[in-house]
Amino acid sequence: MAPTRARASQDLAALIRSSTAELDSWLSQEIQDELGTRAYVLRAIAWCRRGALARARADVDAALAKRPTHELVELTGALILYVTRDYDRAVVLLDQVAHAHRYLAAPSLHELAARLARLGWTQEQRERQRELAALGVRDLRGHIADLQQARAQSGLAVVVTTPEQAWASLYESGPGGVEAQLEQLAARTPASAAALAGVRGRLSLLQGRLDEAAAALAGVDASDPGVADEHLALALARGQYDLVAAASLDHSRSSRAWRLRAEASLELGQFDRAREALARADEPDHAITALISTLIDAGDGARSPDAARLHALAPGLLSDAARELGVAIWIDGGIVDDPAVLLRVCTRARSLLSADRSSAPISYRSASGAGTTQLRHVPAAAIARVAHADDERDLDRVARLLLRSSQTNRRRSAHTATAARSLDAEQIEQFMADGYVHLRGAFPRALAESIVDSAHRRLAQDPARWLSGPHVQRQAAELAGYDRNEPRTWPQGRVDVVGEHPLTINEFSPFAERAVFQLLGDAGRIRTRSWTSNLIIQYPRRGEWDPSARAWVPTANQESWHLDSPSVHTRLDQLRTGLLVFIVFSDLLPASGNSWLALDSPARVARALAAAPEGVDFCDVHAGRRITRECERLFEVTGEAGDLLLVHPLMLHSASPNPSPRIRFLGNPMVYMQTPLDHRRADPSPVEQVIARALADR
Repeated sequence: MAPTRARASQDLAALIRSSTAELDSWLSQEIQDELGTRAYVLRAIAWCRRGALARARADVDAALAKRPTHELVELTGALILYVTRDYDRAVVLLDQVAHAHRYLAAPSLHELAARLARLGWTQEQRERQRELAALGVRDLRGHIADLQQARAQSGLAVVVTTPEQAWASLYESGPGGVEAQLEQLAARTPASAAALAGVRGRLSLLQGRLDEAAAALAGVDASDPGVADEHLALALARGQYDLVAAASLDHSRSSRAWRLRAEASLELGQFDRAREALARADEPDHAITALISTLIDAGDGARSPDAARLHALAPGLLSDAARELGVAIWIDGGIVDDPAVLLRVCTRARSLLSADRSSAPISYRSASGAGTTQLRHVPAAAIARVAHADDERDLDRVARLLLRSSQTNRRRSAHTATAARSLDAEQIEQFMADGYVHLRGAFPRALAESIVDSAHRRLAQDPARWLSGPHVQRQAAELAGYDRNEPRTWPQGRVDVVGEHPLTINEFSPFAERAVFQLLGDAGRIRTRSWTSNLIIQYPRRGEWDPSARAWVPTANQESWHLDSPSVHTRLDQLRTGLLVFIVFSDLLPASGNSWLALDSPARVARALAAAPEGVDFCDVHAGRRITRECERLFEVTGEAGDLLLVHPLMLHSASPNPSPRIRFLGNPMVYMQTPLDHRRADPSPVEQVIARALADR
């Protein structure tokens, strides 16, 4: 017997004390069935508490792969991904939740802004705070007012009187804000030419504009304290390592200058000189110093790199570098200790640093998709070191949310309203008479629309990747320039599209799952727990568009009548297909390329199989029509997006052309059995009773 949700919740509490072996075996099929995707997220919490961050990420991935994904699973999964140091994915997922679920927008944006602040990703943080303020949510108004007041006091209310003050606003205002303040300063105050040139050059270096930096610094003596460090940074950015390494430095020079020399010495392979320069810089808690030190240790092999310390100082920088390389630096047990991997990650991290190499803030650029980059900063050491100070509290919050939602679901399932979504006796009898049952509103229409939207998007972006069937190359070529809103770009006829994610039945449609159990008997006999989200798309045939045309009706003698999953030896005692499923993803109006059912065919197919114990070849294109010639009840499948039909496995059915101007989207998975159907059982299911009645009427 499957455990109750209360039992599963009690099992979760015991996970904290369980062994690794027990934890591995905890996520049984029964608990998955009871708690669904929440089970994976709950186990991910336990993995996090053991330091098994890779396993925790794997469980979150498993939860997110199930479709449809509950918004609570997305929200809690994002918080766990942050704990596992998968920052970029955590940020993206929180952002998706905030924009896809209005009632979660405020808490998601609040969590997102807090984590972006810890990482120093200021541009994204500013964007989310603006969105948060725009929501006008009552319980956040005070918080938003505080943010706005603090911003006014620390930024806009301050009168900038020096170039360095303008630079100090970079974290708050971004490069554009600094540039505007420098322009105002130059027009308003006779500031030092060298100081102004120095900050302008630094700003150009920050943005990777080396020629502009050189122009800003031109005409000012390189020895002038206002520009001396900028000249060194420009030389390092241009690869003039000998020049930087040989520059005259003394005790009066800044820590930044000594750090620049250390980098140049590192490039020249002069590890001792690099260490000496870092010692003179005297910045033990500086992220760039720690990065160079790690690279020196990895380069000469004198000692093992202290990657954990580096990550504590620059978590976002190291995470972005690893993401761009496609490697994981946080594994079960802690940070990866492979020197080769660390060397690659640290080398990439240094390459991401902006050319200015400033001390405050430390800036870098990270790829953000579509060939663009995002300016990000490394937070101050005191902030970076507490980036994960709230991990345990966050894990507790996640666990409480999930357990509370599980208990709520359990209470709700006992209500009669839920029971009413089972098949009634009349529907079951109708299934046995007609071979199908139509479940109206079996899943959310919004989900159907999102799956259709995804298919359109994928066909436009990369059709060859998502098409299936024998004509992929031809159809991919036809889809070049595809636009869902422009019929001239559409292909003609049938197109098969691979789904993005499987649909876990008990989450996709609890009503459909209950109906499947009712039609097939004991749930333990059923093997299928999820369906593909593959789509069969019927595009209009342009030459056939005619709103006044008479609806297409198949003839009983045509070759298109068939069984799904046929065999050359289809036998009555070896039927493992329990049900055919038609998932309606778009409104199916009559004469729109719909499927047709021969309603009196299941009984005729059952009798044909009983008459041929050796099996019938239903792979033969003529096999279906030999039976449908005698059929009289031909039925067109229509319905609305969100409907679902469960159909007897011996139902002969046929596709049809689409003479309408509409695109038709349909899913056609199946339900498979653990053991073959057996109409002789003492307690046959409705599916088996259809066969038994047919044979009794011979």
